[in-house]
Formats: sequence, C-alpha cells, structure tokens
Amino acid sequence: MNQEALISDVVGRLRQALGGLLPGGSADAVLDQARAALRQALDDVDLVPRRELEGHLDALESLRRTVEDLERRIRELETDG
Repeated sequence: MNQEALISDVVGRLRQALGGLLPGGSADAVLDQARAALRQALDDVDLVPRRELEGHLDALESLRRTVEDLERRIRELETDG
C-alpha cells in the first residue's frame, strides 16, 4: 500500500468514526489537519514492504550463520596449530 493510499484509508476511517460527533464543516477541518499530520509523519519514516524486510532478515540470518561457522573454524585452527 503506498503512502497516499494509506493516508486516504486512515482519513476515511476517521471520517466514519467522527461522522456523527462533529458538525460537517468542523469534521472536514479536523480531517484536513489529520491528513497533513499523517503526510508529515510518513515523510519522516522510511517504510519498506514486509516481503522486502523479511528478505533482508533472511540474508542477515544466513550471514550470522556464516560468521559463526568461520569463527568456529578459526578457533579449531588456532587450537590445532
């Protein structure tokens, strides 16, 4: 989901939640402020798709195992030498 779609979804949910609580014009003003605040907050955050994050985590885990294996092999060589 891209940033604009996320903002629209959140603002839509807010509109439904606030629908009967605020008079028409003030609800629109609140939602406009919420939209601006969400845009600013999301601009400050680097978002990546879950699939990409999981791929990086898998690569890191593989590298961790490789480093552990190399450390073990070095210890073996040091004790044999």
